Amino acid sequence: MRKLSKLLLVSAAVLSLAACASRMGSPADITDANQLLDNQAKAKGVDSDFYLLDSDVGPHDGLLATRSYYFAFNSNEVDSKDLPAIKAHAQYLLDHKTAKVLLEGNADVRGSREYNMALGQRRADAVANIIRMAGVPTSQVKTVSFGSEKPIALGETEADYQKNRRVDLLYTAK
Repeated sequence: MRKLSKLLLVSAAVLSLAACASRMGSPADITDANQLLDNQAKAKGVDSDFYLLDSDVGPHDGLLATRSYYFAFNSNEVDSKDLPAIKAHAQYLLDHKTAKVLLEGNADVRGSREYNMALGQRRADAVANIIRMAGVPTSQVKTVSFGSEKPIALGETEADYQKNRRVDLLYTAK
């Protein structure tokens, strides 16, 4: 009886530890992460009309090919070198009334999740304000923040952090 009790106790301990073990990232985990990002976008008021339809939606020539704008650490000030491209997108939107853009604000991993979400939103809003000041209707421009949840560089160097401090402009309708 004593051996059976010990066996049951050891088995319960092993099962408890196995239940706490983390899994390697599986396709299901990636799908769950994408669903989380979609839910965050919806919670921010980005409706289904503003989802990227195709990677080829919108223009891809000249200044219009520039679709990512980078920021200094802890800043939401748009770099003056990005203004010509942002203004070119604003003009495209003015000339194409059915075109819509989604501006995705991002941050590097430094800072709390809440801080990075707010910073990403301020960055997206900064680019949106430039576009709107050019006369583009609010209905053509939406913003969302992903904070540090959508990095393009996974390293821990300043160059990697710089790549993640950005706003991505996505055309969602022609």
